[in-house]
Amino acid sequence: MSHGIKSSSAAHIKLQQPYSDGLALLCLALLVLALHHSALSGSWRWDDGMHLLHTTQYPWTSVFSDPEVMRSVSGNQFAPWNLFLYYVNSALFGANVRWYYAHHLLSLWAAAAGLYVLLRQWLPAHRAWATPALLLVGVPAAQMAQQLMVGHYIDGLVFASFGLVLQIRAVNAGETAQGNALGMSLAGALLYGLACLCKEIYVPWILMWLVVPWVFVPSARRVAVCAAPAMLVALAYTLARLHVFDGAGGYYGGGVSSWNVTNAMRSLASIPSVLFGEGVHGLAALALVCISLFARVRYSSAWVAVCASAVVVTLLPLVVLAGSDPPWALHARYLWAPWILVCLVWAAPWKGPLRRMQWFACLLFSTLAVWQMTILRPDDQQREALFDAHSRTILQPTSEVTHWVPAEFNGAGYVTFVTYAAHEALRRSGHAVGNPPKFLRAISSDPAEQAGVQVWDALCNCFRSFLSLTMGERQAALARAQSEKGLLLPGMHPLADAYRGPSPEMHVKGKQLHVSGTAPSEGAGHLLILAGWAPSRLVSSKVTAQARLENPAVQDMKFEIVLEAQDATATRQTRDRLCVLMQSQTHPYTFIALDAAAPSSACRALLTPWGHRQPPGDNLE
Repeated sequence: MSHGIKSSSAAHIKLQQPYSDGLALLCLALLVLALHHSALSGSWRWDDGMHLLHTTQYPWTSVFSDPEVMRSVSGNQFAPWNLFLYYVNSALFGANVRWYYAHHLLSLWAAAAGLYVLLRQWLPAHRAWATPALLLVGVPAAQMAQQLMVGHYIDGLVFASFGLVLQIRAVNAGETAQGNALGMSLAGALLYGLACLCKEIYVPWILMWLVVPWVFVPSARRVAVCAAPAMLVALAYTLARLHVFDGAGGYYGGGVSSWNVTNAMRSLASIPSVLFGEGVHGLAALALVCISLFARVRYSSAWVAVCASAVVVTLLPLVVLAGSDPPWALHARYLWAPWILVCLVWAAPWKGPLRRMQWFACLLFSTLAVWQMTILRPDDQQREALFDAHSRTILQPTSEVTHWVPAEFNGAGYVTFVTYAAHEALRRSGHAVGNPPKFLRAISSDPAEQAGVQVWDALCNCFRSFLSLTMGERQAALARAQSEKGLLLPGMHPLADAYRGPSPEMHVKGKQLHVSGTAPSEGAGHLLILAGWAPSRLVSSKVTAQARLENPAVQDMKFEIVLEAQDATATRQTRDRLCVLMQSQTHPYTFIALDAAAPSSACRALLTPWGHRQPPGDNLE
């Protein structure tokens, strides 16, 4: 790539091999199917249930226009496209999750195709194909192909790539075809805006709108004029985000305000071991990337500018995220942008005596990348099997499972929450029938009732019948079901549709707040959720079954919760701001308002946005 590649040369590259382009795109499609076809057998995983439930609570337009709904969906990520995808899939495919994944894999192919088309603006087909092919064999793509909830990351690359192509062509059109240039720059700005709405990692790509076209036409004025619409979009996005989240740090705090330089440096240093692996093969892969980066003899100003810009747009969001030291291997989607950057390194042709070695080095690197993917895949497959088993168990229309003890993964109550949410969402949309299994609260002496109990066994990564457990395993399962089943959520999450029961007792004891009481019915989920502006952490949450005196056959839910703040003042603030204690996120929506004046008080803001609430049920007390 030399400074000031002429548009005629670029056009020649684009048009000289149309059959090669078709073959390249077909090969990318086959690669997607070969590597990731197992996603087609997946069920609802991770946050799918929560997103599906959201689609039954709000009209689709509200995720783009209602700040209250935006904050309900996410308190620190302005990415409405994520939920919008579930609206689209629900409208097209109903509850047929196989077609959700088919659409997801189609988007993954489109992302690879977009990257290919972008590189074809200045590279021949065989060189442009290598980068998207590497994209598909990496650790991030292998994990993301199996998770519907990350479709917005993938769609963001589709929009960003094709938007940048339009920006390049707008600059190339220049003053000879101003009408075409304006149309393409506006279309490119629109796609850039959609990429930003997909995921915030694409917001810094505005820098690429300025630098990459300059490689073709080194005219700062022409580039600036064509990039002006996209720059206005970036400004509008920034102002909208600041408005929705009351600042840059996120509506719930954290983010930039909790950034720690030590954690960030340590976390960033661990990324190569996830992408490339540990030991000899990891060092070899990293060495090949470094060789590819420095294998050019002549470095033009354009080459340096593009490389520097790519590093900046990749590291800027990554450095902010690294401050919280996330588990990269568990959430490999966070490494989507760094992996794109690594793949782009191989697009630049080598110079000098190493030129003939590039394809061999690229093949060796791709082999090492596949090796690393196969090393990490078993852990991902185990987690995928966990979610699939829970989703299929809870959605069986004629299931004989009456009670269960779900897995504990990704925090106490997470799996329970998302699987019950999936059932409730599909019940609302008419795609699920019957009641989901209840949470185990007591061991029945009746073998027939025990036969309807399923307990998750982490050793076999499967559900086991309660009758197959030893007495010790039964007691351990019951203890697990009765403890640590609480979630502490900050304000503005959608909660429930009805009030029931007396207000619980709350006592401040030093730095701790003790909340105790009894819910009038078990409901379906038996998952305690505390919500409100609570500057505290959840210390413990214990739930036990308690038979009613007047009707021993009916069991209430007795809860004992302990929250802890940094000092007594913060504890009192928790007591004042804690708003709702909720026993279930599924039908029947039952919760207890800690604020006696709710919903007319500040607690009202914590409920499902008022205009979109479901009508209250008949069991309202």
